[in-house]
Amino acid sequence: MDLETRRQFIHMSGLATPFYLLIIKIYFGNMAPAFLLAIMLAIGYFVASLYSKGVKLPLFSQLIDMAERERSKVTPGRGTFRFYTGALLAYILMLVFNKPYFMFASAVLVLAMGDSASTLVGVRFGRNKIPYNKHKSIEGAVAGFSFAFIGIFLAQVLIFAVSPLYAVIISVSASFIGMLVESLPLPVDDNLSIPVATIVFLSIIF
Repeated sequence: MDLETRRQFIHMSGLATPFYLLIIKIYFGNMAPAFLLAIMLAIGYFVASLYSKGVKLPLFSQLIDMAERERSKVTPGRGTFRFYTGALLAYILMLVFNKPYFMFASAVLVLAMGDSASTLVGVRFGRNKIPYNKHKSIEGAVAGFSFAFIGIFLAQVLIFAVSPLYAVIISVSASFIGMLVESLPLPVDDNLSIPVATIVFLSIIF
């Protein structure tokens, strides 16, 4: 398995995030997931700082060596930090807008599944470039939308007991805005822009 494929599968593993945070929320209250994400970011920053100074901790260092591009090892874990920072921002916005948890879950699933699928498919099969962003492909965008839609829909119906019709509307809306933002040539990292834009969009229209 090549490096980019490993990176995207690790990125896709982030789809578990809204589900274990839901358990934390149920048992410890609304603010607990935010505190946990902040703690995870602090620990990750500490480990990455040690790694950049030549101190390699077991398991963590192996993950960095396995998943990071060589040029990124000077400041390892940036993608992971941004993923969880994006999740933290989306969760805070969910609380601010007083929206149901499944909207936060949708925002994270778009990032974990849609962004990863669009990259994997785009790199390998992307032939038709998006007119306003030559670094992205239509094939990748379609794959990202499809994977995000399926993941969000199943989560809405099976985990959050949302009605199928409403789940379709939420899934289409979240997947569309997430992949639209992913396709734009923005200066902001996708890990931040996708979940934030998705939760804001869902909060406005629902």
